[in-house]
Amino acid sequence: MKIIGNINSIQLYYKIMNINKLFLFSKNTDAVGSQRGYNYQTLKTLETWVENYLKNEKDDIYCEFEEDIFQKNNYDKSLKFRQIKLYSSNFSFSSDEIKKCISHFFMLSIKSDYNDFTKEFIFETNTNVAAQYTDNDAKLLKEWVDNQHNLNEEKLGRFSEKVKEIVTEYVDKQKNNIKENEAVSEAFGIFQKLEDSFWKDFTKQIRWKFIGESPDIEFSNVKKNIENLISQLSFDSIDNESVQVFGVLLEHVFTRTSQVDKENRKLTNEDLEKLILNIGTSDDKWYSSKYEYYKNIAPPSDFRIGEFFEVLDLVNYCRRKKYLHKHKDTWNPFLTFYSRNVNIEDDFRRKAIYEIVFLNNEFYEVDYENLNERNRPKGELFGFEEDVRFYYNDINGFKDADDLENAHILTNILFTIIENKKVNISIDELKKWFVQLYRKISQKLFLEKDINEKCKFLELKGNLLMGINRIRPKDKTSFIEFYYELLKIVDDAPLFKLSQFSERIDKYLKIYIHHNVSEDEDIIEVLDEFSESLFPLVEKREGKVRLAKSQVNKAYSFLKTSKPRNILKALDLFHKAKDNYFQEDTIEGFVLALLNISQLYNSLGMHFAAKNYALASFRMSAIKGIFADAICPCNWSCAPPCHASIKGDK
Repeated sequence: MKIIGNINSIQLYYKIMNINKLFLFSKNTDAVGSQRGYNYQTLKTLETWVENYLKNEKDDIYCEFEEDIFQKNNYDKSLKFRQIKLYSSNFSFSSDEIKKCISHFFMLSIKSDYNDFTKEFIFETNTNVAAQYTDNDAKLLKEWVDNQHNLNEEKLGRFSEKVKEIVTEYVDKQKNNIKENEAVSEAFGIFQKLEDSFWKDFTKQIRWKFIGESPDIEFSNVKKNIENLISQLSFDSIDNESVQVFGVLLEHVFTRTSQVDKENRKLTNEDLEKLILNIGTSDDKWYSSKYEYYKNIAPPSDFRIGEFFEVLDLVNYCRRKKYLHKHKDTWNPFLTFYSRNVNIEDDFRRKAIYEIVFLNNEFYEVDYENLNERNRPKGELFGFEEDVRFYYNDINGFKDADDLENAHILTNILFTIIENKKVNISIDELKKWFVQLYRKISQKLFLEKDINEKCKFLELKGNLLMGINRIRPKDKTSFIEFYYELLKIVDDAPLFKLSQFSERIDKYLKIYIHHNVSEDEDIIEVLDEFSESLFPLVEKREGKVRLAKSQVNKAYSFLKTSKPRNILKALDLFHKAKDNYFQEDTIEGFVLALLNISQLYNSLGMHFAAKNYALASFRMSAIKGIFADAICPCNWSCAPPCHASIKGDK
C-alpha cells in the first residue's frame, strides 16, 4: 500500500496539545539562490503545471509559497510541499540544506491551516546522496531513500529518530533567538512532549528524489521534457506554435512567482487552457473569451433567442475539440434548461438535445487522414434518456431535410452508446425511431417539389440505406441508385451543397477503406465510381465561383475611379456575380453581392431599389443564419452569430 502519511496521531496532537503553537519557531525561508537555481525551479513549476493538466489533476500549484512548489488539491484534500535543489555537490544528513528542509517540512506539518489535509513533503535534487564519511550519516540517508516506499517498523524507528534529532536542534536554536515569554515556554513544552508515534507519522510523509545528473544536463532534460509534454497537449495551436506556447507559459510562471498576494502565485488548469486558447486560432480566442463569461454566470431563467444560439455555437465548438470536453459541466446546465423548458418551441428544444448527445458522448471532430489514431468516444448519456425520447417523440415535428438528417445522425451515435451500455435506452426503442425516420424520409422524397430539397432527401435516403443494408439481408449497394438519381437533377438545384456532398462521399470511402473488411469491397467500388462521376459537376460549379470572384474584383476596380459611368459598370458586374454566387456553398457571397448592389443603387439616388435589395439580403441572411455586423448591429441580441454555420458531424 502506498504510504502518504498517517495523519490520525498528528491530528490528535492538534486537538489535545495545540501543536500549531510550535509554528512560532518557524522562520522566513524565501528562496535566495543562484539565478540558475531559480530558473530551474521555475522550469520544474512549469513542468508540474503541464503534467497536472495532461493528467487532469485538480491541484492548484503555487510558486514560491510555503515551499518552492506547493500543490494543493481541495477535492481530495491532499497537499504536496516540494523543495527543489539544483546543486553540484551531493547531500547527506550533515548538509545544511537537508537539515533546513526537514525543519521547514516539520513547521509546515504542524501549521493549523492544513489540519484537514493529507500531506506529502518532497525533497528533489539533481544530485546524489553523498558518500559516507566520519559522522555525516550519508549511509542512513541512502538507506531511507532506497526503502522510502517500503518502511518496516525497525527502519521507520531509526529514520524518525534522525528526523527528531534534526528538528530538535533547529527548535533549540530558534528558542535561543526568541525572547523568552509565556508563549515560547508553552510551545517548547509541547514540543518536548511529542511522542514517538508523532515522529514516525511525520517521517512517513517525507519523500526523497535524487536524480543523479549534473546541473547542466538536468536543466536541459527538464526543458526537453516540458517541450515533450507541450507536444502532447491536444490544442490546435500546438502543432504550429509550440515554441510560442512554451514561451508564453514560462513567462506566466515567472510573472506569478513575483506576486505578493499568495493567491496571485497560483497556477490552475484553467489558467493554462486560457493562455493556450489565446495563442491559437481566432475561433479559439472567440471561444475562450465567451467561455470566461458563461462559466461565471448561472444558467438562464428565461429564454433569449440570441443567447440561445450563442450557447449552441459555443457548445458546438467545445464538443468538436477534444481538449475542451472538460467544459461540459459548464454547458450542461444551459442545455438542459433549453431542452426541458416546455415554454419554448420544440424545434429549439431539439437543437439543444442534439448538442447534449454529442457533448456528453465526448464525440469530437474526425481527422479522416489519420483514422488509425482516433480514440472512440468515452462519454455516457445517463440522466439524459428522457431528453432523447422527447427528441424522437414526434417525427412529424421535423420540418425539413436538415432536421431529418440531424435525427438520422443521432440514431447512428445512439446505436454505439446503447451497444456500450452507456445509456438506459433499449435497442428496440432505437429501431422504432429508425423505422419512423425511414418512412418519413421516403414520404418527403415522394412529395417534395423543390429541387434543392429533393436532392437533400435523395442524399439522406442513400445515406440511411448505406448504413442499414450492411446489417440486413439486402443488396448492400442499392443505396447508390439514390445518389445517381440526385446527379440527374443537381444542375437545377443551385442551393444543394454539391461540394460538401462530394467531400462526404470521399469521407465514406476513407472510412470503409480504413475498416479493411472484405464484405465492404462492393461498397468501396460503387462509391469510388460514383465519386468519379461527381467530380466534373463539382468542378463546373466551382468554376462559377471563380468567375464571381473575378467579377467582384473587377467591379471594385471600377469603383476606385471617379467616372460616374463606371458605377453602372460596377453595378452590372455585381449583378452577374450575384447570379454566380447563388448556390448553397457560396450563399454568403450572394448576400454580400445584394448588399453591394443596394449601396450602389442608393448612391445613384434609386432608393426604392436600394431598399428592396437590402431587404432581400436581410431575408436571405435570416433564412440561412448568416448574420453579420453590417446586417445586424445589435451584437447578436436577436440572432445567432456566424459560427452557427459551423457544421461537420457527418
